[in-house]
Amino acid sequence: KFIFFWEYFHRVWGRLIGLFILIPFVLIIIPMRSYLIQFIYSYEFVSSSDYLPIHFIGLIFYLWWFVLSQSLTPTGRIKQHGFMITIFYVLNMLTVYLLVNDLKLLSYAIKFLIPPILIFFIYFIYCSLVMNLKISKQNKFLMIYSILSAILIIYIEIKFQNLYLSLFFSTILILLTYFLMSKEEKIITFMVLKKPKDIIK
Repeated sequence: KFIFFWEYFHRVWGRLIGLFILIPFVLIIIPMRSYLIQFIYSYEFVSSSDYLPIHFIGLIFYLWWFVLSQSLTPTGRIKQHGFMITIFYVLNMLTVYLLVNDLKLLSYAIKFLIPPILIFFIYFIYCSLVMNLKISKQNKFLMIYSILSAILIIYIEIKFQNLYLSLFFSTILILLTYFLMSKEEKIITFMVLKKPKDIIK
């Protein structure tokens, strides 16, 4: 029972990290990206912020791929994991090599989109066929919500070019993630918010 509890808690905790870190990060950073570039790099790089939303959509798939990859090595599939990583790096190089002459800087942005999406689906198909992996309906809905939310914020920003409007919709979409939480996740969240020191201990 003790081991089962911690396995279950770990799974719930992973979903909560996705709800409270990944989704807010992507939805807030997309409208704020030009300010972020000025803060981290320089004003001269602000024009490159046009390509950043592609990076963040790719980041979502990259994290999902990473989660799937963690199921290979513990089950003794180290060679398969190494082969998948090799495919990922080859896809990275091919994307830039084939597109850089025509698309210039955009090819580097696409590098962060196409390979993570492809490798995620390759991993998922492999894990489904070999390990009988299934994604629950609740997690599927969360994944679809993450992608559609990011696309919606990008669309709003391109269409209206209004930072405050983008941040308003980002905040609404983040608050709506509460309704994606299971009953157990809501209980754990309120426990952490009420007595964070007790949970850490």
